[in-house]
Amino acid sequence: MQYTKQAIDFSDQLSLLKQRGLIIDDEDKALRCLHSISYFRLTSYLVPMESDSDTHAFRPNSHLHTAIALYNFDRKLRSLVSTSIQDIEVAVVLRNACAHHARIWNKRFPTMPTMPQRLPESWVSTNSFRPNKLYHQLCYLAYMEQSIVPNSDFTEALVKLVKDNPDIQTRSMGFPLGNWQDEPLWRNQRIIGDRFIDPKE
Repeated sequence: MQYTKQAIDFSDQLSLLKQRGLIIDDEDKALRCLHSISYFRLTSYLVPMESDSDTHAFRPNSHLHTAIALYNFDRKLRSLVSTSIQDIEVAVVLRNACAHHARIWNKRFPTMPTMPQRLPESWVSTNSFRPNKLYHQLCYLAYMEQSIVPNSDFTEALVKLVKDNPDIQTRSMGFPLGNWQDEPLWRNQRIIGDRFIDPKE
């Protein structure tokens, strides 16, 4: 295969982004980020800010630091999910994405896990589920984690990660509107009789 596109250096990459309307608040820091992350990996996190998919022009008030924050959020999310999957060794598609440093925050998953009709542990409302989005996968992962590793901090760590990154668009990950973190699953509660019980009590 013969490639026709010529590689451009970091300064030219930065100039190209600026020409397309991206706001660069700190050029020195931006160059360091391009060097460590790479332009082509970063483009996946710039796409949500584009106004035109053909010209790759950015919407007004689009900042590079927004994409970098999204990249860092996704990196921490991959690490969190990968650690949990190592505990339970399931969700092969999700695991492969994490292992190969692929973007997962707004990924569509072709393989959708299924659960039995009746669940002994606490679950979530499925009224707003989008089965091919990340939130759906995270719910199953959290459920299996609490079933197999009762003292796991996966749910707490995930809730904290999302809370610490308020600018991340959770709807792109399939998260429902409202206080999803108040569901019993994410509060690490179990159902005993008609009451929710904290397993750490």
